[in-house]
Amino acid sequence: MVVSIMAVAAAILVVMESTWNGTPTAVENTTSVSYAVGAPGPGAEAPDFSLASTAGGTVNLSDYRGESVLLFFHEGIGCQPCWDEIRDLDAAQTELQSVGVDQLLTITSGPVNLIAQKMADDKLTAVALADTRLDVSLTYQTNK
Repeated sequence: MVVSIMAVAAAILVVMESTWNGTPTAVENTTSVSYAVGAPGPGAEAPDFSLASTAGGTVNLSDYRGESVLLFFHEGIGCQPCWDEIRDLDAAQTELQSVGVDQLLTITSGPVNLIAQKMADDKLTAVALADTRLDVSLTYQTNK
C-alpha cells in the first residue's frame, strides 16, 4: 500500500514537472494578469449598494463613482487568513495605486461593531463594510 501511494505521488510529480514550461504564472508576472472572480468583472460598472461602515454611517458604492475600487469580499470575523490578506492589502496602498486602484473596500458578514473591533485590534485602515444579510455578496456572486 505504501509503495503504491509513493508510486502515485511520484507519477504526479513527473506529470507536474513535464507540464510546467517555466513560464511565470500570473502571480509572478503581474503585467499580464487577466482574471475575475464574481460578477461584474474588471472594468465593468458595478451595481450600487449601501452598507454600514465600521467608521460609522453608511457607505454607498456610488460615492466612489469615477474611481477604480477594489471590492474585497471575505468570509467573516473567524477567517484569519482573510484578515491577513486585508492586512497585506492595507500595507500595499502604494502598489495598489500604482496599478490603478483608487480605493479598497472590504466587505464581510457579521455585526458592524465586531468588524470594527477586529479592524481596530489589527490596526487596519481600509474601509470595512458589513454585509450582514449577504445581499451584496449574493449580487456580486462571491459565494459561488
